Amino acid sequence: MRGLAPVSSQPGSLIFPLEIMIPVPARSFARRRPTLPVALVVFLLPAVASAQIFTDVTQAAGVNVAHRHTSSTPDFKFGTGAAWFDYDGDGDLDLYMTQRSGANHLFRNNGDGTFTDVAAEVGAADADRDGAGVAVADYDNDGDPDLFLANSLEDTLLRNERMETGIATFTDVTAGSGITGDGRATSASWGDYDGDGFLDLYVAHHIPLTAALDGTQDKLYHNNGDGTFTDVSHLLAGDVDGSGYDDREGFGFIAAWTDFDDDGDPDLFLMNDCPFHPEGNKLWRNDGGTDPTTWTFTEISAAWNADTCSNAMGIAWGDYNRDGRWDYYFTNIGSAYLLRHDETTFTDVTVEAGLFEDKVPGTDDDRVTWGAIFFDYDLDMWQDLVVAAGVISKSSQTNPQPNMLYHNDGNGLTFSNVSTGSGVEDVRRSRTIVMGDYDQDGDPDLFYVNYQEPVVLLRNDHPPGSHWLQITLEGTASNRDGVGARLAVTTPDGITQHWETRSGSSLGGGDDLAAYFGLATNTSADISITWPSGIHQTLTGVTADQRLHIVEEGLHVVATPEQVPLVIPPEGTTFSYTVSLTNHTGTTRDVDFWTHITGPDGISLVRGPVPVSLAPGASLSKTLSQKVPASAPAGIYTLTAKTGTFPIAEQTDTFTFTKEAASTAAARR
Repeated sequence: MRGLAPVSSQPGSLIFPLEIMIPVPARSFARRRPTLPVALVVFLLPAVASAQIFTDVTQAAGVNVAHRHTSSTPDFKFGTGAAWFDYDGDGDLDLYMTQRSGANHLFRNNGDGTFTDVAAEVGAADADRDGAGVAVADYDNDGDPDLFLANSLEDTLLRNERMETGIATFTDVTAGSGITGDGRATSASWGDYDGDGFLDLYVAHHIPLTAALDGTQDKLYHNNGDGTFTDVSHLLAGDVDGSGYDDREGFGFIAAWTDFDDDGDPDLFLMNDCPFHPEGNKLWRNDGGTDPTTWTFTEISAAWNADTCSNAMGIAWGDYNRDGRWDYYFTNIGSAYLLRHDETTFTDVTVEAGLFEDKVPGTDDDRVTWGAIFFDYDLDMWQDLVVAAGVISKSSQTNPQPNMLYHNDGNGLTFSNVSTGSGVEDVRRSRTIVMGDYDQDGDPDLFYVNYQEPVVLLRNDHPPGSHWLQITLEGTASNRDGVGARLAVTTPDGITQHWETRSGSSLGGGDDLAAYFGLATNTSADISITWPSGIHQTLTGVTADQRLHIVEEGLHVVATPEQVPLVIPPEGTTFSYTVSLTNHTGTTRDVDFWTHITGPDGISLVRGPVPVSLAPGASLSKTLSQKVPASAPAGIYTLTAKTGTFPIAEQTDTFTFTKEAASTAAARR
């Protein structure tokens, strides 16, 4: 292949003086909390009236659809999913919603307070798969958000093509991806357990269609970084609790990738519907490894007082008491649970926090709660709590189950139930609840999916005056979304708040991937980020009231072909591609740049290395050409642009092209 034409030798330029050919060798049930006397419950949960904060704008916004389940699959009264994300890259949040029957919805944000359902036209309808959950993540690190749909019939992976084609459409790439949906998935979560910069996937499963206790297992998939996944569920196998069942066989609702022990890697906290199966909640500590297929996870839920046997369904996590450690709230039939992180154990502080509520007030009906979110709805710098509630069956439970809003009292200890009059107290059968600032006014809005009933969009109309920050991340050494990053925001009054970026939250849904901080009266803040890569990054004196995009410090390389798909005819041709290098650090970086092409028949071609010097914040972009001769074998080729200290790459970016066979080209004509 032809070498690239020399360019200027000034620092920051690319020169290819040589080519290097490199050959390529081919238990028992866990503890249950005792029920408190009714009088004590009433004492702990006073009725507190609240000014209306949330306004129902469902009809005006154009999202007035109802959840449907009319299919022949068994009806277990759950399976609703939704997620906020910016699928088209226009800067505002769009909304995805799954359906048990019929087509899913993708509501495009029109930027004027209204939405338009474009699921069918962009290839995201995924009709009649009995949809349950949705998890958003840029699994291929190409700069646009993709969708994983956890379904009862067959899971679906939808790749966003916006960065490749310039048009935000979705392609079903499930076939050949290595993801094998085998039914009754309830939700999914993305997290990079092995720290390779690509997000891995956990899929929770509930009761199988056969209704056999041992007929279902959750799935863990390792992201191979090339668009495919490997099933590594065996990493979580075992029977630690001695129940006689595999730890993966519980009736799972949602798993959280969360670094509970603050050691720099994501652990896995799984909510199981225990009374219907012996497996209680599971907490797998990530103990590392060198090979993602033999990675070590240790199930430690009993040691951490986290092995609760309850109808755990949804999970929320945050730092409600601002001590820098993640606390966890999970929903239930009966009272939900609040686990405070006390350094070496979790302590059940539900009662002390004023959150114990096992019955619908004034009735004997059990409270039934589903999704939940820690969020600062009033921007006062304390994380509040919102909980979705709803009867399982109207025939067996006739009293309504209003949704709940708990205001953080700001003492690090307690919450007050401010549901009444707040606007959240809808009495439909709510399941999923997701949070995002769709109208870009700084306060978080809410979307509820209600089982077999109309959905609800609540706009947060908190009075103006409080300040805020929203932070989106772009990983370079870390995964593109920065999932797993830990953020700390410190205001001039000396208060520090914490946030962990996550994908897959609440129950079957996904909050906006941004970190949300209320700043009260503060007009600026310092930001500290610990990225999944271990890189620490600090910004000082950041002005309040903005949605800030932060790129991970380090080198960033992007390789973009002239067209997608890139197909080379049998007679060969020369194509062009653009390489961009950016130095996202505070120091000048002197590095090497090179490309590596691999292809059929063991072809391996390295071009470079070329020395490059980039000042802090500097970028370099160059259009390069590559000749593919007629003699090159037909097949798929991969071009990887690399930067670092040759031959060790610090950052890479990849695209593929295809050399057509003569017979294929003739048939196409």
